[in-house]
Amino acid sequence: MTSITIDPAAGASDDWAYGGAGAEFAYCVELPPDDDRIGFVLPESEIPGVVSSVWPGIKALVSKITSLQQRQTDRKSVV
Repeated sequence: MTSITIDPAAGASDDWAYGGAGAEFAYCVELPPDDDRIGFVLPESEIPGVVSSVWPGIKALVSKITSLQQRQTDRKSVV
């Protein structure tokens, strides 16, 4: 899935990694915007909350990638 599917304001490093560099997997964590601020600049005090909410997804992503890569390795060793 490309980020254009999620957000039409694409162009981050994950887009380049996936489309430009040919990476098999690319992932981008976006910070939540605040109604009082423009963009994704958070005060340092809000970073732990973002990490807590994003960390389970990152762990699941790494687990899935590891599993997929292991299956590819297993298939190659059978051939």
